[in-house]
Amino acid sequence: MRARFGLIGRRLPHSYSPRIHQLLAGYPYDLWELEPEDVPAFMHGKDFDACNVTIPYKETVIPFLDDLDATAIEIGSVNTVVKGPDGRLTGYNTDGFGFRYMLESAGIDPAGKKVAILGSGGTSKTAKYVCSKMGARETVVVSRAGAVSYGDTDRYADAEILINCTPVGMYPNNLAVPVDIDRFSKLLGFADVIYNPNRTLLTMEAEQRGIPAVTGLSMLVAQAKKAAEFFTGEAIPDPAIDRVTRQVFFENSNIVLIGMPGSGKTTVGSALAERLGRQFVDTDEELRETLGTAAGDYINLYGEAAFREQETKIMERFGKEKQLVIATGGGLVTVPKALYAARQNAVVVFLNRPLDQLATEGRPLSAKKGVEALWQERGALYKKGCDLEIDAGGTAADCVDAILKAVCV
Repeated sequence: MRARFGLIGRRLPHSYSPRIHQLLAGYPYDLWELEPEDVPAFMHGKDFDACNVTIPYKETVIPFLDDLDATAIEIGSVNTVVKGPDGRLTGYNTDGFGFRYMLESAGIDPAGKKVAILGSGGTSKTAKYVCSKMGARETVVVSRAGAVSYGDTDRYADAEILINCTPVGMYPNNLAVPVDIDRFSKLLGFADVIYNPNRTLLTMEAEQRGIPAVTGLSMLVAQAKKAAEFFTGEAIPDPAIDRVTRQVFFENSNIVLIGMPGSGKTTVGSALAERLGRQFVDTDEELRETLGTAAGDYINLYGEAAFREQETKIMERFGKEKQLVIATGGGLVTVPKALYAARQNAVVVFLNRPLDQLATEGRPLSAKKGVEALWQERGALYKKGCDLEIDAGGTAADCVDAILKAVCV
């Protein structure tokens, strides 16, 4: 009879945990969705060998445990429960290990700094505990009903490290933010425990300002690695965390192609999608269906600004999905909101095709402004907005091979 490992929580339809545990240690891993009234019977029944615990039950399970490790006691929450041979249940907190790994791997060091933590739930307690252990000068917990509320800007806006422990910005409410990052004039690092989407809007805004930023996928994998060691009694080398993080990131990401009009995004994207067995989306074609006219005709009729607004809506629609290959319009990078929508769940690839090889037929802005002028407007935006730049001067097949070589794990 196989060991029974899994995760308990209230809503788990989008959990990455089964895949992560499979990649880390190879065992089956179940998802047990429980209503609050079902938790006592589950814990008393002990019909598992070990389990992870997620919101909202990281504190709820504590009264049902026989023992707690020191970290769980200090933090006040449990995310890992192991049943011993005698049936006794021991609670651990591996979130602390995961949170510290996330900060350190992103180069975010709270030592000697003021830290503002958004949210007051179980993960907030973990963040406060870890930052204290790492030598934070001061930690301020900001919440809707706590001692420091979101309106008390003067009490936390001078923070040097900002940590989001709220669900604001989590799928399906992508691109929402709990605070305005421009309030934080001294900010040196930002961490978001959300991992779906792969990049939250606050993370991308911090990156655009040159501030080290990270979302919660590495924390999720690192805490799972530590939990898996408790589950099996066998050590897993730390390099597995980065390997699994990259694998899960790629599996849950789109590949978004950006570049000048006529750079081959549609041709390359279609071929890339076929190679990967993924759905291909051409935003210009989607706009044609939505607007009832071609992109060029719409621009001629209503102007570029109106077109960009429609393009942004299309990108927001597909950007929150996963495992797509998306070819975008050449001007998408000129609208920050559209680029954020594209990047939230994506590896963004810039197809840099020589200007003298760009197709211009049926592209009104290329004809109106000229290719050189468009490049002057957009070239730096393509380079800043991408994760990967590909020389697109060769064939479509060459581009596909270069992308796959760079992004596949």
